[in-house]
Amino acid sequence: MSIAADKYIGFDVGFGSIRGGLTVMKKMLAAAVFASLLVELAGGAEQKRPAWWRTDVLAPKEESVQSEGLFARFYYPAKGEAPWQPIVMLSGSQGGLVTAKRRIEPLIASGYCVLSTAYFKAEGLPEDLVSVPLEFYGKAKAWLAQNPKVAQGGIAVIGGSKGGELALLLASRDPYIRCVVGIVPASHVFQGIAPRFHMSSSWSHKGKDLPFVPYVFNATFYRAVTETHKFRDVYQEALEQAGTGAEAARIPVEKTNGAVLLLSGKRDQMWPSTQMCNSIIKRLRQEKFPHVFKHVAYDTNHGVGASLEHWIEITSFLRNHYTTADRTKP
Repeated sequence: MSIAADKYIGFDVGFGSIRGGLTVMKKMLAAAVFASLLVELAGGAEQKRPAWWRTDVLAPKEESVQSEGLFARFYYPAKGEAPWQPIVMLSGSQGGLVTAKRRIEPLIASGYCVLSTAYFKAEGLPEDLVSVPLEFYGKAKAWLAQNPKVAQGGIAVIGGSKGGELALLLASRDPYIRCVVGIVPASHVFQGIAPRFHMSSSWSHKGKDLPFVPYVFNATFYRAVTETHKFRDVYQEALEQAGTGAEAARIPVEKTNGAVLLLSGKRDQMWPSTQMCNSIIKRLRQEKFPHVFKHVAYDTNHGVGASLEHWIEITSFLRNHYTTADRTKP
């Protein structure tokens, strides 16, 4: 399929409205999950709570961070001794910031500080997930470097869904990232997402689009957008139709300078996260990747990260495999 880069696909499906509806559903689920998670964190499920989670620092301190090209919120423990090892947190296709306590508080309770960083749909950033400049990350990294509360010598990045795609991409490009966690991530860079589907990448660097796998605008695509809102087959067909051309858009996770944790959902209907994570693990083995890597496939859907079990896995992995020059363990 060849379409000039300055042309829009002649199809307007109001994808933002669909995405908004999904976000509402996620918020409803999150409210119930967070209520039970707070009980467990506070000791209501003592047998499940890891020994390294400090429940006395559950309510973190936070600061708004805003400058040219950077829109973020910084969380750090209310108690304890700085500096704390930094984690950059990236949202999914809803954009904006990750502020859900169920995602932030397990990290704070484990002794980390978190910079929840927007990359689109926030002031001073692109409105849509199309050709998003990767330069936002450099600004987040520079902000962390000058903050005395932050341990220096490395960064961990955590992202979910499209944020997982982005987290793996950033880790493959910056050796300062010493640990990356992809929650239901993609193995490739895909076409951007907007109310009108522009034939552009999700990501750009220095004003140039990164290679991407385009959608296939067929019956499967139209049905997913207008009826089912399940995009697994859309992404599966996109990868299949791309053929050998998909290699240029593959995220070279093997270039990561640190540990890699992948979490996927076997019943994921948004995209084939388990299949894509399996392909990443296969490549890491083929390339004899020198760092620790792990893939945990849960018998669940795209909502990985909504369970206490998932955050025990993540914080345990970070504790064992994420080190910085200033601190080896929180």
